[in-house]
Amino acid sequence: MSSLKMLSRNHAVLVAVAAVFGLTGCTQAETEAAFVPASDWVEPDWMESARLEVANYHAEMLSCFDEFGVIGRPAPGSAMFTGGVIDADGNRPAEAFEIEQAAWDECEPRVGTPSLWSAPIDTMAYQRMLDTRACLVAHGFEIPDAPSQESWLAMINPWNPWSWFARNDSPWLDSQELETLMDRCPQSGANLQVILG
Repeated sequence: MSSLKMLSRNHAVLVAVAAVFGLTGCTQAETEAAFVPASDWVEPDWMESARLEVANYHAEMLSCFDEFGVIGRPAPGSAMFTGGVIDADGNRPAEAFEIEQAAWDECEPRVGTPSLWSAPIDTMAYQRMLDTRACLVAHGFEIPDAPSQESWLAMINPWNPWSWFARNDSPWLDSQELETLMDRCPQSGANLQVILG
């Protein structure tokens, strides 16, 4: 990995690598079938609008990156992108970092970030976090119990149920599975987790 730009939870991240990630062996239909929620799961209203807002954000960022010759692929449900500047021979040119930085500096303020990603850490954010945890549980994952609302609101980096997938003892998801699950159970906005499959 040649460069990494880390910003606050309200901003995106561009990771430049020498190759673009390929697709996994699972088809989209197989992956969709693997993540069937429990029959009693009822999706909260905010999840559909969050899903659309993130999809629009990713599309607009990729379109803007393209103006600079930067290819990319969004990391599921987050403000991180893999890819970068690759020449015709598949190599990373010496000026790649400067091009990527210029693209980032132009695109990030032009596009902005999804509203939930910059929403305040408050009781509504806590409820959305509980909804995300419930969604992951409904899709068959044994996510630990959330902290109390009082404890969660006092945290510097509020607990996110998606952080469980970054643990060594959690199940490994390939990129297609992760993308599908992140689409089904979008992050609530508090302390975004970047997880690469």
